[in-house]
Amino acid sequence: MPVGPVRGPATPSVKPATTSGPAEIPKFQPGEKTNKIGDFFEKAGKLAGVIGAEIEGDFNPWKRLSDWEDDSKKMTAAVAKSSTGQARGVSDPAFLAEMESLTGAQFHQGARVSVLADGPQACDAWVDGIQGAKTSVHMQSWAFYDDATGGRIAEALVAKAKEGVDVRVMVDGQTGEGAIHKHVLEYMEQNGVKVLRWRHPDRDYYGMHSKVLVVDGAGTQGKVFAGGRNPGDAYFDTNPDAPKWRDTDMAGDGPMATDAEALFARRWNDQVSNRKDLDLDAVAAPPPAQETPGKGAKVMVVGNEPKIGDQSDDKIMLATLKAIQGAQKSFDIENAYFIVQSPENRDALREALTDAVQRGVRVRVFTNSDKSVDEPVVSTPIMNSAIQMANAGAEVYLKQGDTLHSKYWVADGEVAMVSSYNNHPRSHYYEAESSMIVADKEFASSMASHFEQGTSEAKLIAKGTPPKPESFGSRLGKLFENQL
Repeated sequence: MPVGPVRGPATPSVKPATTSGPAEIPKFQPGEKTNKIGDFFEKAGKLAGVIGAEIEGDFNPWKRLSDWEDDSKKMTAAVAKSSTGQARGVSDPAFLAEMESLTGAQFHQGARVSVLADGPQACDAWVDGIQGAKTSVHMQSWAFYDDATGGRIAEALVAKAKEGVDVRVMVDGQTGEGAIHKHVLEYMEQNGVKVLRWRHPDRDYYGMHSKVLVVDGAGTQGKVFAGGRNPGDAYFDTNPDAPKWRDTDMAGDGPMATDAEALFARRWNDQVSNRKDLDLDAVAAPPPAQETPGKGAKVMVVGNEPKIGDQSDDKIMLATLKAIQGAQKSFDIENAYFIVQSPENRDALREALTDAVQRGVRVRVFTNSDKSVDEPVVSTPIMNSAIQMANAGAEVYLKQGDTLHSKYWVADGEVAMVSSYNNHPRSHYYEAESSMIVADKEFASSMASHFEQGTSEAKLIAKGTPPKPESFGSRLGKLFENQL
């Protein structure tokens, strides 16, 4: 279960697009980039959506969002109630059974898993996986970029569609309408790929933030690639002239591929059933996952679905809180947007991490600094959340340089989660998300090594650091707190 060379020197550009497959496959040509006027109206439209979502979530009695403080109380109580007192560590079968009960998902044994830490190697793995497909390629992604890396992956998908493989791509509908995504999606549609722009049927502002690529998921030889990456240059570090983001995926096979395919089928078919504007067919749900007892990693595939009303059944956050509760030695969390509420408010994640520190667990957090984060509106909330946890006794590290985009944790070096889920309110309230929770010491050790490498180049926050003063932007951001 190797972890590739981690964030070495930038590789020279992207590999040329594959020339294999039928000669009639057209090469992808990036579309025209948005101009300043178009960019202005696109951003204005997004802002209008944010404002509309917040007004609806706060004041519409039929579409009102639950309160984070109430959700925190309920999630903390659910985690406490899930404990049977029989577990002896986070990889103990009794503990994994408690996590299954809490999330409603199941661990299945028999996967071979590996960390995809190096961007260019991850891109090669994605393309190789697509090119090896025999029956299907099904992808969930928040975005699909109109650049060299997006084009390379799109060409691989088109080539497979031309061969008769069932190729489907599901992207967030709001994001997919953007000028830097629209052209590549149209290219795939025009060349045999079934493209679905995900929309919630009852609430326009909900999004699809999941990132999972499944190859041949209905069979016994399926493969999965999952984590934080969208098809695009920045996520894979493939363009020497572009920012070099730190992101993390994992690859796996065996029963986890069947479970990931089931998640895709459920989401795709839900859209087909509930939206009259779609001219797309349903996808067959896969047969139940076939385990290999006693061999390979145990993996649980967890999906979160945004809904109107009470969000306290946030399965990915519940799994995270459960892992923190069970940790006895260490808990490392690397997340792009680490935001917790201030101490005068209930916050399940902050309380769980603080409790772990107080019982002697080494808690480490690695997140963006105000200089590295890609969304300036969240810079002050992230910084003050990081400072708050440092003052509570955690070791908190801030990324220097380009953006950190990973979303994962490691508990006691035995269980790890690789996810699309950001530790901020938006993932809790507004996004369809996914996570792969792996109970395998070798894999968890590889993830821990990746974490150590990242923090070795980061800045440690000193205990006693004062909070950052509020800026105009951060005060404005508080008006839209659930979407940060």
